[in-house]
Amino acid sequence: MNTTLQEIVSLQAKQAELSSLIINQEKISNLPVKEPPVFSGDYFEYPAFVTAFDSIICSNVPSNRDRLYFLDKYTKGKANNVVKGFLAMSSDSAYEKARKMLDQRFGNPVHVAEAYKSSLRGWSKINDGDSSGLQEFSDFLVRCEEAMKTMQSMGDLDSTETLRLVSSKLPSYSAVKWCRHAHETQTKSKKIVTFSAIVNFVRGEAELANDPIFSPDALKAERKKTGAQPKWGWKNKSRKKDDGNLSAN
Repeated sequence: MNTTLQEIVSLQAKQAELSSLIINQEKISNLPVKEPPVFSGDYFEYPAFVTAFDSIICSNVPSNRDRLYFLDKYTKGKANNVVKGFLAMSSDSAYEKARKMLDQRFGNPVHVAEAYKSSLRGWSKINDGDSSGLQEFSDFLVRCEEAMKTMQSMGDLDSTETLRLVSSKLPSYSAVKWCRHAHETQTKSKKIVTFSAIVNFVRGEAELANDPIFSPDALKAERKKTGAQPKWGWKNKSRKKDDGNLSAN
């Protein structure tokens, strides 16, 4: 009797486990199909492409010949030209050679670092009031900072030359605030100003500039809508003085 009861309990447990597996499989099958991004030869995008390709393709495709097919599918432009040179090879080593060539061409840390620095040097100065431009610049600086953590060639971003370069790209009001902040960091806190420090500063400025409620642009728009004028500043004082002189006359 006890044996029969144990068998029933065991059978119920297996049925519950099978039902759970079926439910999980249905959930997986309903998920969108994952695909790696198509890599075109942009140095910035190569690390993310390799990570996605290895996770989505290589982990599920054991054959190197099939991997080479997918490598051809998910590359274009300069990157695809590298891969196509190995498609005619019938050996299993063709995929490994293609990956090695891609790594040498687009994954070289020196090339990637120089591409970041070149983009930083060529970045246009952000005009006052250009909140979207400031956000875009902030996002790029964050990418540079993340690259610093993995590439020794990015280490010179901490140099004073680079910090001045980044400062020169900021809107005038943000540049003045940063100079004051950097000066106080050096003189009062006795700390070295780093690239990470200016990245954090620009991130905060971008968040403020794009705040839908408290950004300077939002306040200007509200003043225009209500017709309100600031009650402070030298211009208003000067106007009151002029009005007083007119009344006296």
